[in-house]
Amino acid sequence: MKRAVIAVVLLFVSLGGWGGSARAADQSFSWDGVVVLVDPNAMGAIHGDVVEGVTTFSGFFVYPDACGIGCIIEPFGPDETNYVFPNGLGGLVGGGGTSLGVESSVNIINDQLVDQDSVDAAALLGLTLTLGQTTDVWSAASESAGEFTPAFVDWNVEYIYSTSNPFSNTDYVSSPPPNPDLILFAINQDDGNVFFAFGEVTSVPEPGLGLMLGAGLLGLACTSRLRRLGHDEGSSRR
Repeated sequence: MKRAVIAVVLLFVSLGGWGGSARAADQSFSWDGVVVLVDPNAMGAIHGDVVEGVTTFSGFFVYPDACGIGCIIEPFGPDETNYVFPNGLGGLVGGGGTSLGVESSVNIINDQLVDQDSVDAAALLGLTLTLGQTTDVWSAASESAGEFTPAFVDWNVEYIYSTSNPFSNTDYVSSPPPNPDLILFAINQDDGNVFFAFGEVTSVPEPGLGLMLGAGLLGLACTSRLRRLGHDEGSSRR
């Protein structure tokens, strides 16, 4: 009975917000995409059963609509800020594997110079970028447990704006601005040493609908948290 009650509480927290955060609601969305490039794909890759141009990936992110209590702000120079939510959720399915996120984050990039790697990657997805031009980028991300281990997986979805300039700074924005020029996803395992893949996102429901579409993964994530909670509770009794 106690586990059932905790599971309901965890689900409520996931859907309705984390105590102490100053916000009205959580943001969430799910996404689907087709992988375009995979390199590397080494032994031990969790999502390594892929065929370029064929294999699909799906995922979701859950995060607050404001950077309140518990939000960690990570500035990266004047043109990029990352907002980390340690109690966020995420999920990733594809390539023969499933990863559950133990946190989520939102990254804001304002007027970042395009480098050659970005030019080459965008070209594979049908977007022409020019070396030295600036872009704005909104992205959401999540990651599994086990950072700094070979099994660590992180993934993100990026909204790239090359013909418009929606940001004037890197203040927190909970939803991506409209009319992106490209929406892509990227997946790393062990910081790209075991597995790296990226591709074009083909379907992104409106924010708020993703929780319904990602309900199965959300249930798995809550179950995972329940198990960790039970383990911690057991450890505290010993």
